[in-house]
Amino acid sequence: MARTSSSRVSKTAPSAAAEYDDYEMTSTAGAAASGRETDKSVGLTAAGFQESSGPVGDLQQSLSQWGESRAFKGDVGDDDEQASEHELLLDPALPEEYDARPGAQRDGVADDELAMDKEDEEDSPYAEVRSAVRNYDEDAPCNTIRAWTIGLLLVVLGASMNTFFSLRSPSIGISPLVAQIISWPIGHGWTKVMPTRRFETFGIRWSLNPGPFNRKEHSIIVVMASVSFSVAYATDIILAQLVFYKQDFGLTFQMLLTISTQSLGYGIAGILRKFLVYPASMIWPGVLVSVTLMNAMYDRSDRPDPSILGGRMPRYKWFALVTLGAFCYYWIPGYFVKCLSVFAFATWMAPRNPVVNQLFGGSTGLSLLPLTFDWTQISGFVGSPLIPPWEAIANTMVGVIFFFITLCSIFHYTGVWYAQYLPMSDSGTYDNTGQRRHAVRADEKHHESVIVAAGGEKKTTTTTTMPRETERDGDRSEKSAPNPAASGRFGSALDLDFTARVIAATGRNANPRLAEIMPALLRHLHDFAREVELTADEWMAGIQLLNEAGQMSNDSRNETQLVCDVLGLESLVDEITSIKQGPRPSSPLQTQPPTSDARGGPKCTPKKTPTAPAPATSTPSAILGPFYRTAAPVLPANASIIHPSLLTDPCYASRLTHLTGRVLTPAGTPLANATLDVWHAAPNGQYEQQDPAQPEMHLRARLPTDPDGRFALYCLRPPPYPVPDDGPAGRLLGLLDRHPFRPAHIHFIVSCSGRRTLTTQLFDAEDPHLEDDTVFAVKEDLIAVFRPAEETDPMGARWHVDFDFVLAEAA
Repeated sequence: MARTSSSRVSKTAPSAAAEYDDYEMTSTAGAAASGRETDKSVGLTAAGFQESSGPVGDLQQSLSQWGESRAFKGDVGDDDEQASEHELLLDPALPEEYDARPGAQRDGVADDELAMDKEDEEDSPYAEVRSAVRNYDEDAPCNTIRAWTIGLLLVVLGASMNTFFSLRSPSIGISPLVAQIISWPIGHGWTKVMPTRRFETFGIRWSLNPGPFNRKEHSIIVVMASVSFSVAYATDIILAQLVFYKQDFGLTFQMLLTISTQSLGYGIAGILRKFLVYPASMIWPGVLVSVTLMNAMYDRSDRPDPSILGGRMPRYKWFALVTLGAFCYYWIPGYFVKCLSVFAFATWMAPRNPVVNQLFGGSTGLSLLPLTFDWTQISGFVGSPLIPPWEAIANTMVGVIFFFITLCSIFHYTGVWYAQYLPMSDSGTYDNTGQRRHAVRADEKHHESVIVAAGGEKKTTTTTTMPRETERDGDRSEKSAPNPAASGRFGSALDLDFTARVIAATGRNANPRLAEIMPALLRHLHDFAREVELTADEWMAGIQLLNEAGQMSNDSRNETQLVCDVLGLESLVDEITSIKQGPRPSSPLQTQPPTSDARGGPKCTPKKTPTAPAPATSTPSAILGPFYRTAAPVLPANASIIHPSLLTDPCYASRLTHLTGRVLTPAGTPLANATLDVWHAAPNGQYEQQDPAQPEMHLRARLPTDPDGRFALYCLRPPPYPVPDDGPAGRLLGLLDRHPFRPAHIHFIVSCSGRRTLTTQLFDAEDPHLEDDTVFAVKEDLIAVFRPAEETDPMGARWHVDFDFVLAEAA
């Protein structure tokens, strides 16, 4: 800020006026020499100098003498405290001639040259700062009702919106620049609307409209926004407690936590001002942007900028067009075409390839091709890249490449800390099975629970150890016994000892497998009830759902199983069963047929010579589903499972499919006399037991393989269909706001003597619901391609599918 008086102390009004005249001339000459226009509004009157007597005058005198101190000239022998404070303002980048200029006054340098030197002194040696920050001040009010009202209003709105949007990923940050832009029309509108009447309160004169809205008031508003728009870190603590730890300590705790952490931050900021703010070398690019915008707003000239369309468009018009364009464009990646936000096109080409998703995924991968057409993705994490210098961006990029990409890839693919079992990039916490771990259950072996009764009585804290393996040899450990001291004679159901008591109630002669399963089931059920604080009404609603599902279930429809399907439970059990059965055998060629068939059917005989390359594993299994029926009709090869009366129906004729394939061993040996049980839905999406118009056992059949392990039949290319909404499963999907659709599929049960029975499904590769099957049953190896059939097909089939089933050897 420029000094407004010479180094001599003003004692009288005339001398002050004379000094003002000298300053006016010298500042004008200095401005002309430096190529800047003189702003007449910054001149001070003689009366202004008279008002500066007293404490203000003393401060001006100290500031004027500060430049002449030996500390400013670098005199090492001066140990004055003021000099040591001023040394912090010096900049090693300051040119050497700046040290000599303060001494020019004592050497008899001309007044005009001295004025030019003083003006140059107060210019920054950095071109970026000189181009943005003016080295003079204007005489205008700033501590006004208008500034405080507009500032506080924007502070409340901006801080609230930033806190709200911080929960979004990526977050949308409302910067102080927004407050700077919005306050400009608000301030000028205030000037036109509010009365200019002056009031006096406790001897202080004030007005709602002290004059034109000026840059000082505007700056005060921006400063208020800059210190309050950032989200308080304490909100992260409060949200984590509420969402993850289920802790609510009340509004008083939350307010005190926020105030204390914010005060701590402001205190540290005050301590570091000497080092991070005062030195001239501490350039903050974000502040320069705000200052430059402020200068542009109060530049009354709307002359075109030569850098904008060759100088053919006024600056305000250009600013309005860019703002409008940014507003309109955001809706494209933010709402209409969200894939533009994270443009990970490599994952589109291989959506089920884990390595491709790990390397190129934008959310849970390394994003090696970080393309985006969404500005919030660019600026939502480290701010706008247009503000800091390129070396700051380069420093960030080097850190990302070395630590995030290089080291992360090395650790993940070399198995450090079992990384191959975890996502490549994820903020979640996982247990030793790769499943997400709830924060409340930080350690299942050592629970601590404090139960507060309704009357406020604090129960004793207990630690319960619950082993995963059930003790079957009779010794029910005392560690699992109830603790009467903790909850009275009978204990409390909320106490974790209650779960241990229920587990310990299992008798010694219980089924071994059941005794192994039930402790884990009880632990999870009880933890679930505690975690969600299950109410009696919610419990009865769940019981009613199970009762209703059981009442609807019969030989032709298993509604209880359908409820489990939409919860993903059957798919999970299916996958666990596949893993427990171990790797699919790749056995040598079997040359001897089995001695007997346990099911009493024909013997399943493999041929000695394989007719195809050996598959690596057996065919993956899939869920059985709720519409399986036993005793389907047995049909010969190339028979149709479609009722003859429906073959001419256009809905059926357009979907007629010739399904062929083989049943093989993992070595590629064909299996003769294997049995395939087949069923699927009709074109209306319903199975025959759902649709009274369909014949009994329609679209169901059992057929054997020939001596070469081949099978063939005519069926339909099935449609996708919704889970029935007339039962608990459909209503549950509606309550969860989930779509009900299953992708088009055909059910199979493939069995053969001496082989593991396979329950699976085939899915249409062109179905739109493969990625979001409502029962989560789709697997990559079960997707089949429906190709156009030959025109010479004897049944006139429109489609043809060929698929081989591989059966593993029975355990």
